[in-house]
Amino acid sequence: MTCSRNDPDFEAQLGGVSLTTAEVCCHMPDARAVRPILVGQAQDLPPRFTKLDKLLDF
Repeated sequence: MTCSRNDPDFEAQLGGVSLTTAEVCCHMPDARAVRPILVGQAQDLPPRFTKLDKLLDF
């Protein structure tokens, strides 16, 4: 594996971007045996978490 000096992921990490994981558990009163779970991961910039906000607004 080679490492490029122009790696955009590495440059984003130097800028403060980190991997953010969100797990959302939904409650469905009509189907108590079913518990949908939504998991999302994205490179996001703390403390604003703009991509996480878009996921939660969905």
